[in-house]
Amino acid sequence: MNESLNALWHWLRTYGWFALLVLGIVGTFFVAHQTKLRHQRAKFTIGYMTGYVYKPKSGKYYNYRFEVQGTEYEGQSEPDKGMDDSDGARFVVEYDSTHPGTNLGHFLVLVPDSIRQPPPNGWTRPPFPVPARLLDRGKEGK
Repeated sequence: MNESLNALWHWLRTYGWFALLVLGIVGTFFVAHQTKLRHQRAKFTIGYMTGYVYKPKSGKYYNYRFEVQGTEYEGQSEPDKGMDDSDGARFVVEYDSTHPGTNLGHFLVLVPDSIRQPPPNGWTRPPFPVPARLLDRGKEGK
């Protein structure tokens, strides 16, 4: 058994850096692929601001709620400069149609008062004009 441990230790000292490098590259590609899939499956709905939480290491995050197929979900996203942060503010939420718990609040994309409710399964695109740059949040690694 001791010989096996010595051989493993020798291998790790010799090739461990390479194994970590390969693992890091594979992990990066996996995360990029998952992000791309999530954006391809994206749907949009109305989110309602519910408050914020302050995280000591990363700052303020805003909480919101939204509904998909009759199930209520909660989300949390970083703020956008100039956003309406009042409780109940209505904005667009982008969510993964196969896993709505994975979502992103687009706080600068306010939902017009003329739109009362989204369809139960959301929209493939918001039903009102939105500059594309506002929906690109979170897609920097496309």
